[in-house]
Amino acid sequence: MTSNEHIVAVVEPTHDGETTLDIAHEVAGRGGKATVLIMLTAATMNDVRAFAAAENIGFGDALEIFRDRLSETYAARVGGNATSTIVAEGEPVGRSVFDAATDVRATIIAVPQKLARSRSWRGPVGRSRVPVVIAPPAAA
Repeated sequence: MTSNEHIVAVVEPTHDGETTLDIAHEVAGRGGKATVLIMLTAATMNDVRAFAAAENIGFGDALEIFRDRLSETYAARVGGNATSTIVAEGEPVGRSVFDAATDVRATIIAVPQKLARSRSWRGPVGRSRVPVVIAPPAAA
């Protein structure tokens, strides 16, 4: 039996976004759809630059490899037949995340707690037309 649930799980690799993947995994396990939105912020871009330097490749190639690996890793972790990933770049995309979730008819959005508390995200979280789950940091 398939579910009408559709979760948009926001993951920012440097902000403990992994627990949003656990929530998405639960939805996918019930037959729902999961969209993993990977946020590439300035902190993440620093990791890409370090990766490019370590591998002695250009930044563009490193970014493409980084995106592909993150997408594959997160989609595999969520599982399910209806899992997709979207990569978004830049810090001030909070509002567009919630607009996109409405456009794809998401039934819930999962946002990492640390990200949801940031100044640029507080307003969009509070005004979301889609229910928002604030995911706690991963347990140590």
